[in-house]
Amino acid sequence: MAKILLVEDDPAISGNVVDLLESERFAVELVANGKDAIAILEFNTFDLLILDWQLPGMSGPEICRTLRARQDGTPVIMLTGRGTIADKEEGFRVGVDDYLAKPFDLRELRMRVKALLRRKKNDYLGEKLTYQNLSLDLETRTAYSGDEEIALLPKEFALLELFMRSPTRVFTAEQIINAVWKADEVGSEGALRQCLVRLRKKINKEGRHLIHSIYGVGYKFG
Repeated sequence: MAKILLVEDDPAISGNVVDLLESERFAVELVANGKDAIAILEFNTFDLLILDWQLPGMSGPEICRTLRARQDGTPVIMLTGRGTIADKEEGFRVGVDDYLAKPFDLRELRMRVKALLRRKKNDYLGEKLTYQNLSLDLETRTAYSGDEEIALLPKEFALLELFMRSPTRVFTAEQIINAVWKADEVGSEGALRQCLVRLRKKINKEGRHLIHSIYGVGYKFG
């Protein structure tokens, strides 16, 4: 289930968009303030962002610029009543992936959402992540230590993928749970600790220790 963050301060528009997305079985989180959106994105990951241009606190382009400065490549659809070429140029310049001018047909939004999610999924096909002698094949969902395949459960694979995409980054338990557990699943720190114990046993070989607990903060890899 794809997780989508909608940042829109017009209740009429946001209500219709939420109903549309939920009818497609997407998990949707709604906020109406740009600064609140940035705060949520600091500790959560999403498959797609839908941003209004004009927002209290921080505009849609400012949000997108901030994310791209963090090397966050989450796809972004910008909703706006500003439809000039110059406006579109500004949006694309700050990293917007698609642009939908108001008023818009909900059917068109649905098509654009599905196209971006499909593109994001295809971006992973054939991709491999490596760190030292560990490797993850994201197409076949297999993990290797050297030439030896490591049997990982789905949550273990998702956790290792998260770590290997951002080696040395410190993640809080909340950030990991939000990234690894789906929106319709119940994650907990206890479940995370159990997953970490299993994963460490499978990848910590020959005296290698790659997953570190940072006291009072969280965990890091590398």
